[in-house]
Amino acid sequence: FHPLCGIGWLLLASVAKAVFARFPRASRVIPSSSMLVLLGFVVGLIFWVGHLRKSSPKRGQERLIDRPYREYAMDSETFFIFLLAPIIFDAGYFMPNRAFFASLSTILVFAVGLTIWNTLAIGISLHYLSSFLPSLALVPLLLFSSLLSASDPVAVIAVFDEIHVNDFLFVHVFGEALFNDAIAVV
Repeated sequence: FHPLCGIGWLLLASVAKAVFARFPRASRVIPSSSMLVLLGFVVGLIFWVGHLRKSSPKRGQERLIDRPYREYAMDSETFFIFLLAPIIFDAGYFMPNRAFFASLSTILVFAVGLTIWNTLAIGISLHYLSSFLPSLALVPLLLFSSLLSASDPVAVIAVFDEIHVNDFLFVHVFGEALFNDAIAVV
């Protein structure tokens, strides 16, 4: 994956988001996040069709449609550097600082303490339930439970933003989600 391609994707998404903000009438019908997903689908379709044309067979050659197209494939490094880092930066940058730092101890208890508690509770419960099924080791079950316990309240935050709840409640849920995502990534 070439870094300029990632920068191009981010610029395209930024320009598209600015265009969607310019026409608020359209975003009342279809949310801007859905439009961005649709834009990504269209761009991916263009790349896929370009790949099919690029790999079209010459006379007497066999066509290899099932061959993986790796030039624009997403890997973990691309996700962490180009997609996740800007999202977490944006979330942290626009967080209300004063309310966040005033509630930091409560947020950390929710994000760290309860995430570890949920991970252990789900993992150990699954381990005991696996005695009735084919036995699974505890470590893979704990890894799976760590994915389950890191909840992501995106819908709750969107509703809070829409109905304008007080900053205290918004910062608690949003800060817990931010730390929870960071814990899940680590």
